[in-house]
Amino acid sequence: MSMSDMPSPTNNTSASRLPDAPTPASAVPSSAPMVQSTVQVNAREQVDFTRRNAPQPFHATAAKILSSAGTFGDMSRYLQVFPGVVFANDVSDGILVRGGNPLENLFLVDGIEVPNINHITGEATTGGLVSMIDPAALENVDLRTGGYDASYEERLSSVVEIRTREIQRHASHTKGEAGFIGAGGLTERPLGDGGSLILSAHRSILNLFTNNIGINGVPIYSNALARARWKPGPADEITILGLGGLDSIDITPAAIDPRETSTIQVQYGGSRVTGGVRWQHIFSPSSFGVLTVSDTEQQERVNEQDQFFNGTPANQRSLQSDVLTPVYFERTHDGMSVLRYDGFLSLGSKLTMISGAALHEFRINYDIAQPVGEQSVLSTDPALEDADSFAPDFSTSEEGAVRRGDVEDW
Repeated sequence: MSMSDMPSPTNNTSASRLPDAPTPASAVPSSAPMVQSTVQVNAREQVDFTRRNAPQPFHATAAKILSSAGTFGDMSRYLQVFPGVVFANDVSDGILVRGGNPLENLFLVDGIEVPNINHITGEATTGGLVSMIDPAALENVDLRTGGYDASYEERLSSVVEIRTREIQRHASHTKGEAGFIGAGGLTERPLGDGGSLILSAHRSILNLFTNNIGINGVPIYSNALARARWKPGPADEITILGLGGLDSIDITPAAIDPRETSTIQVQYGGSRVTGGVRWQHIFSPSSFGVLTVSDTEQQERVNEQDQFFNGTPANQRSLQSDVLTPVYFERTHDGMSVLRYDGFLSLGSKLTMISGAALHEFRINYDIAQPVGEQSVLSTDPALEDADSFAPDFSTSEEGAVRRGDVEDW
């Protein structure tokens, strides 16, 4: 074949161009629209540098709490599995951390202080019969037994940080559950601006099956939790929390039972509610501030009567004297309002500055009486003595500020 018999490239230019060859820039119409994309990055947490020197807390997820044997899914009871933690007694989930008093434990729910998270509780304690927080609403729990800063005033034993769950889906979700500690449900709903809403409610069901759980009565309680969170901007996050509960129990010992160790019958009722707002603002990659405003109201009412009068069992009294002897009654109301601001600043890779100020207002309104006194443990005389009553009603406040600098070891 001669050279003249070969096809000329100029006669078949379309066949010589590869199918995926890029189109020359000159072939693109000058009127083609331009496409622009904007990427916005939101940081979830900016607090790691504030605790670079602090001891690591004891950590538990909601799954561990629900699957732990002997805790019945109660977050407060699960804390006992951590080292240095024991229960105050068998009928309360109040914890003693490193030998301290239960009142020396601080509970924070999404950064908002809650004086007591338990049902069936009393004065001067953070314990109770069962937790008010539905375990299904939890994300995780951290127990800090040391290394926390001075912003947690008067809490010498521990700080318990409780975080509610994060929504993992973009659609609404609702579920229900029932167990030993009660029945309830939880719903999750996404909100605009990357926000979320969680609603949880729970109620005891033991009273539907029995009137005695071994303490001559059965507790009845209900609780609810609501948490809304959203990000109005890339540097802001706002959290609104509401937590409340109602509880009651009537304890009626069998007066003629020779095995009964108590002659006092009790009627107890209580309520507690906490509401708060927490605003976190990021000033720069190395600094941010947190403003917290919250209010808590707690009420308890207790009536106690002696089933024996002059040595006669209550069931053997005549109709004329068939009135139990009041030996104690209590009406208490505790209120606490908190305003605090915490600022965090990282000065390079080795120095962290933490500062803040807090204002607490406490409101006390008590009415307590022992009309016939009580038996003395130092005397063999069974007569009741030292009848007393008091009714304080006042408010007080405390404020403080703190600044701390942490230098990381070289």
